[in-house]
Amino acid sequence: MRLILKIFLWGAAVIIGGILLLYLANALLGIGEKGTAIVPDLKGKTVDQAQRLLRKRDLSFSIERWVFSSKIQKGEIISQNLDPGMGVKDGRVIQVVVSQGPDMITVPDVRGYDYRQAEVQLQDVELQPGTISYTSSTAAKKGIVVSQMPSPGQVLSRNQEVNLVVSSGPPPVIQMPELVGDTLRSARQILHHANLKTGQIGWEWDPKDPPGTILSQNPMPNQKVQQGSMASIVVSAGAKLNNLPFTQTYITIHLPDFTGEKEVKVWVSDELSKYLAYKGRHNGGQEIRLMVSGFGNTSVIVMLGKKVLSSGTL
Repeated sequence: MRLILKIFLWGAAVIIGGILLLYLANALLGIGEKGTAIVPDLKGKTVDQAQRLLRKRDLSFSIERWVFSSKIQKGEIISQNLDPGMGVKDGRVIQVVVSQGPDMITVPDVRGYDYRQAEVQLQDVELQPGTISYTSSTAAKKGIVVSQMPSPGQVLSRNQEVNLVVSSGPPPVIQMPELVGDTLRSARQILHHANLKTGQIGWEWDPKDPPGTILSQNPMPNQKVQQGSMASIVVSAGAKLNNLPFTQTYITIHLPDFTGEKEVKVWVSDELSKYLAYKGRHNGGQEIRLMVSGFGNTSVIVMLGKKVLSSGTL
């Protein structure tokens, strides 16, 4: 009798254990009671992954809409209308929202437009006007866009910024200062404070004037010029008995790629003096061709911002 009772109890335990295992298996596979299924979490899965997962649970999905997203890759599910873990009837259709990826926009060319019109054009294609800076220009009227960054044709995400450089009109007219008789270093400082630039520098042997003295200039003193204009000067190399070889040649500077504008300076050092041969602002990837000269051993250093871009000798 006891043996029969033990066999009965063991049999009942096996049956109950089988039922529990079947229940756990159904839960893990997303199968509820007969005719029902557990809604899985579809967020972050691709459309194909979601389709395979739902097919195993006798469910399906329908794409409610596609939306642009800069954070979720194209084809991945962003949201679903039924919460994960819900029990639903077999055959239930789950509505999902799918990412279309970032909305990429081609940057329009707004150069030559009034900056207010340029801002409207950018907003019309869902880009944003960025920083507006001003520069004097004899070619463009005041308020006209002369350059932009990023440049036309580049591709940006929706609502990214495009920076504009706008003409402030022609530069003011000033009088050219007198440079003859000053030293080269002093002349450069005078031109800089007057918002003028040093142009071509020539050298001549001159037994009367010390090396580095300005012998002539163009434009002439007191002549009316626009701010930002260049002044070409001829500098004394001293008496020829110095017997220093004179070198004058063109150099080409290849700027690396970078964003925005950076200042470029070219310093020349020879056996008579050290002078700033060039100073200007440039965009990345541009090429600068410049004539430099010096007496005796002459070295050239090119600065990009505060860093040395290149150095060498003539």
